[in-house]
Amino acid sequence: MTDVHAHLLPGVDDGVSDIVSAKKAIAYLEQLGVLRIFLTPHIMSDLRNNTSEFLSACFKDFSDRLFSSISVRLGAEYMLDASFRNHLERGLLTYDGQHVLLETSYIAPPLGLNELLKEVMKKGYIPIIAHPERYVYMNFSDYDKLKEMGCLFQLNLMSLGGCYGEHALYFSALLLEKGLYTYLGSDFHCISPYKKMLNRKILTNKQIEILNDLLCHNEILWNYDTIR
Repeated sequence: MTDVHAHLLPGVDDGVSDIVSAKKAIAYLEQLGVLRIFLTPHIMSDLRNNTSEFLSACFKDFSDRLFSSISVRLGAEYMLDASFRNHLERGLLTYDGQHVLLETSYIAPPLGLNELLKEVMKKGYIPIIAHPERYVYMNFSDYDKLKEMGCLFQLNLMSLGGCYGEHALYFSALLLEKGLYTYLGSDFHCISPYKKMLNRKILTNKQIEILNDLLCHNEILWNYDTIR
């Protein structure tokens, strides 16, 4: 399967800290059946070094030293904060030239969220909202508005395990049931939370069926340049 959200580029954000940890994490994901990974480091005001140029250089160095059967590509997870418009003007790191992963604060939206997303789309990008189930300020009218605008949603698998609290657990199950997600990601930072989740959580057959559909969408995203 293909993972569309993982913090496995070493030493650039709150994900893995070094190449040894990255290789261990990637080997662990390979054991779970992951064959392709989009690396999506955070790009936000708090991480001033994380420009597309810097991260591209880090990715080249990492991929040259990875020596794994897993395929990796570089994307990014952009925080919609005060620095975002600067990145937008310079050009965003995307999955395929169009689809781009975006997030907001969990507690409150940025001022003019809808207008900002419209700017993104006017530039030719397709917004993928990372883990919408985790935003405590959102309700179903917010989800509906974002979908009507043309935004896509990416589910964090660990939300279904309760790893982000009851709010994310409740809304991830509900949004999944209502068919609002398009993509499925691990949002992988380190191994231990995943081991705990996989040892304790049983998904329903219906949830597994829907998740398999999302994994098919992940695969299409990986092959987007080939099929369009």
